Amino acid sequence: MDARPSYSWRSIMEARSVLQAGLFWRIGNDRLVKISEDDWIPNVSSHSLEKPTDTMFELVSDLINMQDYTWDIPTVHACFDPNIASQVLSIPLSRRVGLIELHENWIKLWNALWRANVPNKVAIFCWRAAHNLLPTRTALTSKGYSGELNCCVCSESMETLEHVFQECSIAKDILGAPPFSFPSSSLFWKNRNDKFWRNRSQTSQSLVASPMVWYEEYLQANKPLHKSISARQNANKLWIAPTGETLKLNVDGAFLPNVQFGGTGGVLRNAQGQFLAAFLR
Repeated sequence: MDARPSYSWRSIMEARSVLQAGLFWRIGNDRLVKISEDDWIPNVSSHSLEKPTDTMFELVSDLINMQDYTWDIPTVHACFDPNIASQVLSIPLSRRVGLIELHENWIKLWNALWRANVPNKVAIFCWRAAHNLLPTRTALTSKGYSGELNCCVCSESMETLEHVFQECSIAKDILGAPPFSFPSSSLFWKNRNDKFWRNRSQTSQSLVASPMVWYEEYLQANKPLHKSISARQNANKLWIAPTGETLKLNVDGAFLPNVQFGGTGGVLRNAQGQFLAAFLR
């Protein structure tokens, strides 16, 4: 600095030691950063890194999945010992680079997502999944998590977004059984959380049936207002009692088009309207 530095520069220089203690390298696309020659891993000198002899990787960008800008976990573990690999996976990647380069590809997704006739929480869930913000075990490694990485549902592979929604055994059962057109991403995640927190997992059949019932209820609740008013008017019709010694049995049943089961019930009353018996099946 010169003899009369500005207040801003004096402040920066005064706090330099604090900044140096807390600053870290935030990884962008890293097409210029070399794996074994540059200092890019916190607290690990490039001189202590041994270049893998059985790989062709030269740049840090070779360790990144460029489709969603996340660390390629198998590649990282193939290049480094477990301790250094965990430090690499804890380095946050810059989402800004990926979003800028993939901006045009996202536009159609966002337009379809926010215009979809689904509850807001489902749209928000899909938005979080598209940004890789769901706390899968591999995603949590960037937050300092160092526990198991295998899928908590099937334990067959590392728990990534792709595995939970496409490669897990339950996901394969559902997506591979045509015809299947129900939006299913959130139900996979709910099943994963039930297994993780409550140690219980649904079968693929029950996993499909339960959200279909819920979705049908959502559509019924969001019908146009005039239809709801008409339904209430029909429901307000008075019950007509039978005459003399005759008994009257009122029955009703319901089913959902997307589910292969339904329910029925009945109430038996006399001419005074007194309850005598009922059944439900």
